[in-house]
Amino acid sequence: MEELCQKTFKDLEDLLKEIAEKYFLAKKITSLQNADYLAEEDYSQDSLNLFLEKVEKAYLSLNETEQNLINNEFFYQSYYEWWKPLYSKATFYRYKKCAMEKFLGVFYEE
Repeated sequence: MEELCQKTFKDLEDLLKEIAEKYFLAKKITSLQNADYLAEEDYSQDSLNLFLEKVEKAYLSLNETEQNLINNEFFYQSYYEWWKPLYSKATFYRYKKCAMEKFLGVFYEE
């Protein structure tokens, strides 16, 4: 967790964007495997399930406000500047950084 605190805002954002992209890819691959579109050997179901579980565990570790922020910013993106009626710009970026650090801290914990 300490090393996450040393990362820049942009680095944290890039890490979370990458996790979100991989999350949707893993969900898609899992659904294709379940529908028998892919051979069993094409992708390791165990590694896909482990990744999906890590994402879900990290997401569930957040409070409702943090979940809303992470969801709108990285997973099921809401409309542009969705946060403006809720937060000032400085407050939004402060909350976003805290939410990213918390999510990534749980995601990367052993």
